Amino acid sequence: MANWSGARRIGVAGRTLWPTARTGRARTTPWASRGLAAGAASVGALALLVRLPWLHGRQVFFPAADTPGYVEMARSVGRGAVFAEGGLPRTPGYAWFVWACDLLPGTPIDNVATVQHLLGVALVVGVCLLAWRWLGAAAGLVLGVVLAVSPQLFAIEDEVLPDFLVAFLLAATVALAVAAASAAGRRRWWLCAAVGATAGAATLVKPVAGLGLVALPAALLTTGAGADGGGAHARAVLRGTLIAGGAALSCLLPLMVHNAVTHGKLAVSNQLGVTLFNRVFEVDGRPVPTGPSAQAETVARVAVPRVAQGERIHAAAYSALMDRFGYDGWTAAGVERRLALQEIGRYPVAYARRTVALAAGAAPSGRPDEAAASALLPRAGTSDTAIASWAWGWARRLGDAWWILALHGWAALFAIALARGRARVALTTTLSVVVVGALAIAATHGGLSRYWWELAPLVTLLQVAGAVSVAGALLGALSAGRAGWPSPPSGR
Repeated sequence: MANWSGARRIGVAGRTLWPTARTGRARTTPWASRGLAAGAASVGALALLVRLPWLHGRQVFFPAADTPGYVEMARSVGRGAVFAEGGLPRTPGYAWFVWACDLLPGTPIDNVATVQHLLGVALVVGVCLLAWRWLGAAAGLVLGVVLAVSPQLFAIEDEVLPDFLVAFLLAATVALAVAAASAAGRRRWWLCAAVGATAGAATLVKPVAGLGLVALPAALLTTGAGADGGGAHARAVLRGTLIAGGAALSCLLPLMVHNAVTHGKLAVSNQLGVTLFNRVFEVDGRPVPTGPSAQAETVARVAVPRVAQGERIHAAAYSALMDRFGYDGWTAAGVERRLALQEIGRYPVAYARRTVALAAGAAPSGRPDEAAASALLPRAGTSDTAIASWAWGWARRLGDAWWILALHGWAALFAIALARGRARVALTTTLSVVVVGALAIAATHGGLSRYWWELAPLVTLLQVAGAVSVAGALLGALSAGRAGWPSPPSGR
């Protein structure tokens, strides 16, 4: 019979991968204690080496389409407009980040990209250390190396867009939620507040990222908080979630009050109208209705022909509504949301099925894709990019084997089933954020690869855990098979 315990025992040099069921803590050895710092430092050095050519002498010939808008928002922040919105009704969190980076010498785009690359190195090292602590040395080292050379992670770091900051804050939210679930007493509630503050900050960067708050109840439910009784458990989960929700709301309330005064709506943002319109009429390809409202007729008559000239339908409709009716950005986005919701009412089942199908696009974000970063090579200017190109090519060539070993991502469920203690809490919490985030992205937009890359660090963690579990199971079965083989007869 196969020895499935091997899935829990495959580590580096035979160290235990999963925490023990009794203590919930990974077994430590002198080798692991000494190797942790060396392993994390090596992973960080690899990540820095890959990114080094883009940290000096950068040349940006083709900034992303939304980059100038965020740069202009940051300039408005510098002029005192704290809640700057830009051309679309965006949240100001990323503009604050761009403004802070622009305090450094250099151009805004160079400054932001440089800071994001350095934060990317920190993210790689941090996730490596956390995975080492949660899952063992093998998973930590493999995850660190995969993220260090991940083309997708590099790509969102190099763009002056909020995607990388969302990825960073989502990973921080998961780490804090797992820490809160394993803490006790007052420290737990302070960590719950930190989870909420981090989720609030993520919401200010991009509203959909606020759903990362689901990490806390997932972690508390999985860890058995207050397990001395069912009622105590429920109260602990509820209390922690309320504390986190209150902390998140305190971060968002100033912006919501500003929007209530300025736009008449107590809301964080009205950007959902623009993205939902894009999902329905561009991603799903639904025909724009020609009536019965004057707004719908205007969009069909003015905006749709401009799409044939290369303009995105949500942008064309947005500007057409403002030009024709004199709307401000919030009102135009509200009209787009209303038109999108009316159309969704005509195909609700197909919309839901399409949302689930699109959400599956998050799974491949953990599989190295060289094409995601190769187009950014010219931005390094005259710097030598041979090491980065080699690393991305190596990652792509191993991607197919990796994808098979991870069972196309399904091995993550195998890892959760085998995990115990803190490992199970960490993996279940990560999976909850990935699933909720993927469904939210798919439901509200679902049309750009870089949105899925926001989930890449978390998806990669799950897939690494699954792949190491599968490898452990295979080696365990092989070991059991060899132990059962008859010994050769001894000569006399």
